[in-house]
Amino acid sequence: KFGTLLKDLNPADTEFESSVSSLLDSLSKKVSEEFTKDFDIHRQALREAVMDSLRARHLPEGIRLSMLLKNDKMVTEALSLAKGDVGASGSSYASLLLAPTGVKGAAGGGTLAS
Repeated sequence: KFGTLLKDLNPADTEFESSVSSLLDSLSKKVSEEFTKDFDIHRQALREAVMDSLRARHLPEGIRLSMLLKNDKMVTEALSLAKGDVGASGSSYASLLLAPTGVKGAAGGGTLAS
């Protein structure tokens, strides 16, 4: 495809054609490698997006949303904290409600300690 275009430009300049052709081959290879790398990095997110699209066609909305929420990391963490379990952050819900240490007179209109 590109070779035909290059020959149409200047059929006598084979050096230009070969250098551009090798450059296009190199770029094509790098783009292909980058796509493969991105697909590998985002494999799980892509899989979930495809599965959600399929579910949207074949399942009722309530069941689909329930399945999405079960796989959501933030929802899972919030539920474990609400249940009183120690979450992935190493904190429990009760400890998150405690006043931070180093705060002086916060309830009575005092100033915060530095």
